[in-house]
Order: sequence, then structure tokens, then C-alpha cells
Amino acid sequence: REYDASIAILYMDNISPEEKNYFADGLTEELITRLSRIQNLKVRPRTDVAIFKNKTATMEEISEKLSVNYIVEGSVKIIDDNLRVNVMLFDIAKNNSIWSESYNNTLNDILNVQDEIASSIVSKLNEKLSISKTDIIATEKRPTESLEAYKLIQEADKILSDTKLSGVKTCSMATPLIEQALKLDSTYTDALCNKALCKFIIYDDNSGPSKQETEDVKEAIILAEKG
Repeated sequence: REYDASIAILYMDNISPEEKNYFADGLTEELITRLSRIQNLKVRPRTDVAIFKNKTATMEEISEKLSVNYIVEGSVKIIDDNLRVNVMLFDIAKNNSIWSESYNNTLNDILNVQDEIASSIVSKLNEKLSISKTDIIATEKRPTESLEAYKLIQEADKILSDTKLSGVKTCSMATPLIEQALKLDSTYTDALCNKALCKFIIYDDNSGPSKQETEDVKEAIILAEKG
């Protein structure tokens, strides 16, 4: 399809202790999800931007590789419960930053910070793209209202992305976190999809489907459809 513009949201630089790095990744992926709801904006998926994670590259190099008009980059710093986020929106055609902001909050404000960043980027893009009101409303939708559920899924995502372990192992470690998140918010899309993913992975790893595994796959399909 034809788009009015394209954008890449790069993975935020994590300048926090290693155990907090999933917050930086979570912010990046949430922005990708929200901006993807804009019909006339092509958003590069996280698999495309992941090649630049923890690597040094110029805006020109990134824009040529990903063929985008705009790039979002930033950093996340967490010390104890203090949160600092720096974000910039870069216009390739103008070869400069057209918006930047710093946020100093507590870790408990992470969902509000996501709202503010997404809203600011959408507002700036709307000056050029004429984004529909329906799409703007869609970008404002949070994945969950439960901060604790959000934290649990960020931890689960970190485990699931560990390539050093087998899929079955990571799923067995992540599933309890996912289940806790769903107890806090049974409609949390990311939690539902992760649960479905794990059921499929565990099922696929076995040599032959048992009755329970067949039931698990049926449940996984239902969960995926809910998500």
C-alpha cells in the first residue's frame, strides 16, 4: 500500500543497570506498536530496527538502510526508582531534529511517560501527515492500566528473547510471570499473545501431540485471537 511517510523507532539506549534494560526495550516496542496504528504512516517493525541496537550508525546510514523519512531515538536511565528519558524525532529531509524532550519522573510514571512521548511524536507528525482523529485516538490506547502487569510482561519478554536458552526453557521461566500479569489484567494483549506463543513453542517441541497438548494449542489460538 501507499504511505504518506515512513518512520523507524530505534531501540532506546539503556544507560541503566543491566537488570533494568527491559524498560528501555519496552518503551521502544510500545512506541512501535502505537505508531503502527496510524494508517498513512509506515512503521518499521522491531526486527528491522534491531540490527542497529547497541551499534553506532549515522542518521543517514540508518535512513538509507531502512528507507524512512523520520527516525526516533533516545535513551533511558533508571537509578533506583528515578526515571530519566531523552527522546528525539529526526527529519531526514531537513537533516535535523524537529522535536526533542527530556522526562524526569519516577519508575511508577513509566506508563504516563509513554503516553506523553507517543502523543508528542504523533502531534509533530500530524503537522505533515494529516493523521485522522480515529488513528490519533488509537495511538493513545495503553496496553494495560496495571503498572505491575506491565513490569511482569517486560521481564517475561526479556526472558523470552534470551537466545542462549531453548524456547521451551524460556517459556517455562516466563509463563509464571505471564500468568501473574493476566491475574492483574485479564485483557492485557501482550500477556495473552505471550501465553499463546509459549503454548505453541512447547507443543512444537514435543515429538507427538498428547491430548493435553492438543487442548493447549486450541487455547493458544483463542488467546491469540483475543490479543
